Amino acid sequence: MAQTVQVVLAAVLVSIGVAAFVPFEVRQASSCAAAAAQCRFTFEGVSGLYTLTPGVTGKALTPKIILKKCDPSLYAAVRAEISVSPSESEAPYLPTPAVSPANFETPTPTPAVSPANFETPTLTPTPVTSPSNIETPTPVSSPSNIETPKPSPAVSSVYPPECTLGDVDETLEAYFLGANSTSFVLISQFEGPSQAFSPAFFKAFPVLGIDGYWGSGVGHEAPQGDQADYLSGSCAVLPLGEWQEYGPDGLLLNIGGGDPFTDCVAFAVA
Repeated sequence: MAQTVQVVLAAVLVSIGVAAFVPFEVRQASSCAAAAAQCRFTFEGVSGLYTLTPGVTGKALTPKIILKKCDPSLYAAVRAEISVSPSESEAPYLPTPAVSPANFETPTPTPAVSPANFETPTLTPTPVTSPSNIETPTPVSSPSNIETPKPSPAVSSVYPPECTLGDVDETLEAYFLGANSTSFVLISQFEGPSQAFSPAFFKAFPVLGIDGYWGSGVGHEAPQGDQADYLSGSCAVLPLGEWQEYGPDGLLLNIGGGDPFTDCVAFAVA
């Protein structure tokens, strides 16, 4: 079973001597590509900027979110600092003391039933069912009618590979760049639609990755009013608030408190 470790990414990076990412005000980015270049995350199987096509709400519309670059030293440092205390289930077994023969009371046997008082039951034979009343069983389906089950997605090992993302438990409010805008703003502050976008308009939803492991992709809420008219040709940068990363040997890091301007994933909207 994977071991879960709560960490704050910034603190871990400092403790192991890894240079922190340079803060970047995404509001100052003039293009979607410039903002995406500052994000540490991208989408599985995608090179360059991914384009999200609005569609069904309440589900992931993108591939799984992944790290752009893997740093195994992060997991090695965390593993070295973990001290696992034995659980109660690992305590030595102590047998219960046996009952002393001196304190053991011999049970009084129950008197046996006297043969003279025993009444022999009368047995009435049950008539055998006639062969004419036996229902013929239904023939077994031929092999041509049997559907072969589809195999589950294969995985390369018992544990996910290093730097594989698990669930994204929390996303922050997205930064939004409209088709005719010159700078990013929080999506709820974007001016134009008759009804403002919700701060949680873009969010994470479960999705099965190409590698056979579950993670999270990006989807959206149902557009309200004329909001859909402002999505086409736009760009969004979605910061991740809390997420999971798998290290070697099943080590699972629950990470939170990252920089919203670098711990993010960017995408264009069709």
